[in-house]
Amino acid sequence: MWIILFLLFTTLSAATPQEQVHLFLELNDPFGAQEALKGAPQDDPQYVELTLKTLSKFETRAGNIRLLQYLKEHPIDPLSIAVRTRESICWSFLKAGALAAQPQMRLEALIGAASANQAEGVRILNQLLEDPHSGIRRLVYTVGAQIPDQIFQDVAISALDSELSFEARIEAIELLGGRENSQARNALLTHLKKEHLHPEERLMTISALSNHSKQLDPIILETLISSSDPYDRLLACQIASESKYKLLLPLINDPHADVASEALHILGLKLTSWEGTQPTLSNFRNKASWSWFLFRMNDPKGLDLLNQQLSSPLRDERLIAFSRLKACGKSALPQIEQAASNPDPLIRLNALQTLIQWGKTDYCQKLLDNLAQTETAISQEDDGLFSYLDENAVDHTPLIPRLPETEDLLTRLELIALVARTQTVDTKPILKAFLQEKTFGIAIEAALFISSEFEYEGLEVLNTLCNDPDHSLRIQAALLLGILLQEEKALNILMDEYPSSRTDTKALILAAIAEIGSKKAIPFLFQALQENSEQLRIRAAWALLATES
Repeated sequence: MWIILFLLFTTLSAATPQEQVHLFLELNDPFGAQEALKGAPQDDPQYVELTLKTLSKFETRAGNIRLLQYLKEHPIDPLSIAVRTRESICWSFLKAGALAAQPQMRLEALIGAASANQAEGVRILNQLLEDPHSGIRRLVYTVGAQIPDQIFQDVAISALDSELSFEARIEAIELLGGRENSQARNALLTHLKKEHLHPEERLMTISALSNHSKQLDPIILETLISSSDPYDRLLACQIASESKYKLLLPLINDPHADVASEALHILGLKLTSWEGTQPTLSNFRNKASWSWFLFRMNDPKGLDLLNQQLSSPLRDERLIAFSRLKACGKSALPQIEQAASNPDPLIRLNALQTLIQWGKTDYCQKLLDNLAQTETAISQEDDGLFSYLDENAVDHTPLIPRLPETEDLLTRLELIALVARTQTVDTKPILKAFLQEKTFGIAIEAALFISSEFEYEGLEVLNTLCNDPDHSLRIQAALLLGILLQEEKALNILMDEYPSSRTDTKALILAAIAEIGSKKAIPFLFQALQENSEQLRIRAAWALLATES
């Protein structure tokens, strides 16, 4: 040890201040580098770069503040410094974000670290696994599932015993489910044997174990089927293997409606014949599923029963029955055509959508007319194997402004696009009307469709949007240009719009520039590192890392 210290002292004594700084930085000692820097001449061409390297090595928020202050006080051409120095500066801002008091800043750092996919990013993610906010830890497990690093598997195994957050443990279980090795499998098996395990956690553990083997242990499957917990029986339906689906037959009489319905759906797809008796049907959903099941078993009563349910006084029953009728395919064409004149406007819309999807283009104008007359907000609903249009049940959320209205507009736009693809009715005037919609995302979806289906008109539309008086529409047009690989034009618009934008829009622009990844943005992004908003500094940092990669 004394010999090593003597050699180090001798090396430092003989070195110039600049060489001493380099040596201390190699030893990951920014304090020593800072002291050595005091003896370096400030007119040395390397002085600025050495200062930036030194300041970016301090893994504290105070060190990052000094770095930010230095950047603001000394105009620097980012292209005059080495790539590794620029990257080191970026990582300094991300590390500072990971240490911030606000969870939002730590979340931004998490996204940046994951996006960069470098060793420094893994270090930040590993640090955030100890975050006091359970939501942050949960997201790290989610991100870690996409990174084949042993450290995430080890921490996830440890989390099965130590993690207090239920949601974070669920994400750790899913991470282990994606690791196809004996260590992860054994950890899940050990976890499954614990007493007083939450039913949903037990369900997720078994589901994760099923990912490790295409053929789940039949004993586990039989145990799930005979369990008194409906969650277990529902899981049995979801993971039944190709050769074990007949074990689900008793579950079509399950007292829990969701379990019985799921069993009917699985068996309806697997079986080719049926010789049993009608199960106990506890609600209209199961009645509709049973009718569909009969159709799958070549029993003509299936279609008749579904047609009867279309006349139910309950709208929900009519819609569920239609979704099963639609799943019967073109064998149900007469019934679907009849439903196109149903008194219920939602049933009519569903029937017209289905007929056009099946190539019946004579119904295109009727769909447009019915859509124009439908005042109710609508959305596309998925029910396992089945889907249908329903009244929009999406709730308002402060995270996404005007979410219910957006869902309705996007659903209507998709129906108009369905007609447009048939090229039997001129839908361009209707589609272009959506371009004036101020709800964020709607105009851009319409423009994207027009661009993909009508190339010349699409470019004309985009050029118009790029010069629109509305600031938001210009930015949306630029985002679309980036998607369509017209990156240089998109980049110029985004950088021009940035100074006059609000903070939330600036954050969106920086993320878009990160996706474009053009090195032409380096000077712009380096300047954005000096923003007063820490969120924007972090976004600029991971956008810069994206351009350097």
